[in-house]
Amino acid sequence: MHPAAPELFQLARNASARADGVIETLCEALGGTLGVLGFGCGAEVRCCRMAQSHVIYNQMVVDRLADVTADRIFQALGAATRRDILARAIRQEQSVSALARNYEMSLAAVQKHVAVLERAALVTKQRRGREQIVSANAPTLHRAVALLDAYEQMWIERTTRIADILAGEEGSTT
Repeated sequence: MHPAAPELFQLARNASARADGVIETLCEALGGTLGVLGFGCGAEVRCCRMAQSHVIYNQMVVDRLADVTADRIFQALGAATRRDILARAIRQEQSVSALARNYEMSLAAVQKHVAVLERAALVTKQRRGREQIVSANAPTLHRAVALLDAYEQMWIERTTRIADILAGEEGSTT
């Protein structure tokens, strides 16, 4: 055994005990029930089971944009090419063929990318003569930004609560 092993094991036990205390404090602050998950190998993990009413909090945030719509939007934005096409459409409406000239791929491939953006309602296409003109759909972009702002606010509030709990814990140990 490594000479530092006993000291490292003690540090790990101390860290584990501190983590258990933090989990218990956070769980209580958030209105959850402290529990223990057991594993077949004899290991146990402390966990916090949240009351059903707390799950609604997350649904409230997502309520501004239906889950399916949000999934479609963020899936569409998952590809760099589609993000670039959207950025170009935001700057100026363009035909699909004009967009295709910016990429080393076929016109059909760009059309597929535009179709994904259109299904997510991030862009709209309008026929002008023989061309399909792509333009950004501002209302969808505004709703996606509002959703991200809501998530940002939720995480700021959560991290503030965690920091408050940890600050209270530090004050009680000194």
